[in-house]
Amino acid sequence: MSHDLLRCSYTIMEPTLGVNIAYELQDEIIKHLQKDFRSLAMCSLVSSRWSEYARALLFSDFQVIISLINDARTTKLAELLVAPHSRLAQYIRRINIYGPDIKFDRIVDFNKTASPEAYNKFSSILEAVLPHLTHVRRLTVQMITWSRTPKDVKVHLASLSQVVSVTWIEVHFGSLYELILFSDQSFPALETLHIQDFDVEDAFQIGQSMFLPCTTSFACLRALALCIEKSTAPLISALLSNVIPIQKFDTLDLEVFSDSLLDQVGCLIRAAGPTLTVLKFQMYTSGVGYSEDLEKKPFPISLSQNVNLKLLHFNTILHRDDMWWLKKILSSASTIRGLEEIRFGLQRCGTLNFERLGCMLFTQSEPNFSVVLEYIGEKDRELSEMLQHLMPKLSRRARLSIICFNG
Repeated sequence: MSHDLLRCSYTIMEPTLGVNIAYELQDEIIKHLQKDFRSLAMCSLVSSRWSEYARALLFSDFQVIISLINDARTTKLAELLVAPHSRLAQYIRRINIYGPDIKFDRIVDFNKTASPEAYNKFSSILEAVLPHLTHVRRLTVQMITWSRTPKDVKVHLASLSQVVSVTWIEVHFGSLYELILFSDQSFPALETLHIQDFDVEDAFQIGQSMFLPCTTSFACLRALALCIEKSTAPLISALLSNVIPIQKFDTLDLEVFSDSLLDQVGCLIRAAGPTLTVLKFQMYTSGVGYSEDLEKKPFPISLSQNVNLKLLHFNTILHRDDMWWLKKILSSASTIRGLEEIRFGLQRCGTLNFERLGCMLFTQSEPNFSVVLEYIGEKDRELSEMLQHLMPKLSRRARLSIICFNG
């Protein structure tokens, strides 16, 4: 394909042939090669106009990883960024920063943070790289203690004004206020916030100073990805207190690790209300199986308030014992008229009662949504035929799609 593309490019660009192909069509040709990195690299050598678009596609998913473990590579990156005529920085859109608290592939205990020397070295690396990465749009920060992070580094992070997605993973903040205030004031274009395994000293002290004006705070924030566990419980309280305007969110991605927090999860989903259009839900329960008592009790999670929901995505390991809570959630979604798709990410298909699942889905008052079953593993024709046999009503209506892919 690469050689044919080059011949085509010479034809398009050769003025003596009288060929005049619109720029929009040229862009479509290049866009068609988005996953063909070799061809994109060759396109970037054809002309200055092709170079800009081809390189933008070539580096569209390029991620820079900064850490002390790979400090030699980071040093080389800094040299490339400041090299004469270098334009590398303008194509870097994603950076992932691993802080000094990391120890190989596991984080050091928060009470045993890295040494001051490690933080000084870490600071010098970031100060050499971050000022040049002004076009970053996706930022991930992992495994740092915020109080030990030098002020200059915080200033450089805050200068990444084009960032639209921020992920905090295993970060130790002095207070919840620090996390919210920095994320809000530093990234005015922030659309997606992802928080996982963070630790705060003053976890439950949510004072009046945290109640920022909703008209100005997180003005563009529309999506939240949150691991629901004890460490993030204070943030849920902040959301329910409208410190972060959850009523503006159209996407929630919740990963639940604690049964004891299901009540708060239910409150969070209800608080999102009618603006919510996408709900991704993962629940790792403690293995509580079905019982008549559970059937009689109201389940804390209900979707009755989310009347504009379009996509409901369960990405979890479903067992037979999980059918009771799944039924409760699906029943609460029965009045959602605009629901377009229910998606299941399956990992252990043999443990799930698909026939019962098919019946639960088909009993919805508006069974016009599509059902997508994602199976993590090799393609299995027998599995596809079995699922279509066990869920015949959905299959006959062409509402069932089965996707198999490698994990």
